[in-house]
Amino acid sequence: MEFLFRTLDRSLGPLTPVHLPPELASASVPGKVRSETWVYTSPFVRRARFTYVDGGEKTQIFNCVVYPRCVDDSTGEESHLGDAPLLGVDLLSLNGGKKILVGVDLQPLSRSEAYLGRYVDALASLRDARFAELNLVEPSDRFYEDAQFFSPAMLFARPVPVDVAVDCAVAAAKATGALQDLGTITAEDVCGVEWAEPNSGCGVPLVEAKTLDAVKAYAAKWLELMDARNDDWAKAWDQGGRAGGGATSALGSRAGSFSQMLANNIKSAVGAKSEGGEDEPAAEAADAAEGDPPAPPAEKTEEPKRAAEVRAGKYARVLTAAESAAAQDFHDMWQRSHDPAIPMFAGWFGKEWAERLASEVLFPEDKAKEELKAWEAQQRGG
Repeated sequence: MEFLFRTLDRSLGPLTPVHLPPELASASVPGKVRSETWVYTSPFVRRARFTYVDGGEKTQIFNCVVYPRCVDDSTGEESHLGDAPLLGVDLLSLNGGKKILVGVDLQPLSRSEAYLGRYVDALASLRDARFAELNLVEPSDRFYEDAQFFSPAMLFARPVPVDVAVDCAVAAAKATGALQDLGTITAEDVCGVEWAEPNSGCGVPLVEAKTLDAVKAYAAKWLELMDARNDDWAKAWDQGGRAGGGATSALGSRAGSFSQMLANNIKSAVGAKSEGGEDEPAAEAADAAEGDPPAPPAEKTEEPKRAAEVRAGKYARVLTAAESAAAQDFHDMWQRSHDPAIPMFAGWFGKEWAERLASEVLFPEDKAKEELKAWEAQQRGG
């Protein structure tokens, strides 16, 4: 998801890398699985974490969580909507692509009507209208039994590539008025006689494209809530996420390696490689993801002007800075005991390593309140 990194960097950056213990940032079992985690911060983002697990064709996992900075946005030059929800993205391909899960959400810090009313209805309508082909389902009670940190507008899907291809073909036939003449459209009609082969790749490019569109739609709404520099992120969207500039050469190097890994493994994640060779759209997507290195950092925006625009913005703050920080920390505490990835990490790398990863990197304890206190002390001293 290089486009997501670049868009955050351009809209709310520059993103600056946060040092992680090397033994937690990267771990591997040779020939089986590798885990990589990157964490960044910016003037408007308290924490942006990207985690990628590469288990070859058997297991592919991408997780991203972005936390707004919980400062008082009514004063100062660096202003944004500090009680905005968390942006969360989960993409999983398990059992050689036989089980694909897509989860995208703006994770609320409050369940109040005033808080959810800012975005849930519009986002739920968009989800249901545009992404039904992904096979939208209700989240599993095993993990989502407590809905406090998941919005009613959450997109949770279990796409089956062949079914997505058929659904899209049916929708296209309906749109052109041809469905009545064609009658029933089958997987063989859309994918050919080899559609049931394990590596047919039928529908995979559609799943990739629809999933990317869903992430873009949710990220766009989140950036709107954050009062991001709309011209910048819209431009990055139009240019496929390549318009953003990097912050430093080191940051660009990490972003490049991140996108390279995703590009190298995207087809194995869902079995997109056909018996006759690479599928052209998927290959082109991989080539584009490898892309050019990030451009030099953009010039600093006139922050005082932006702050004034934000204070006169569309969305009113519901939670104070202290309430926002407490809610973010409570979210992380809940995740430490509920996230299903932690037992998976324990199985791969051992229980002690997984617990350290959860408490020190994935969901560190009381970090939001600690950072807010440091910011308030700096404001008093400055």
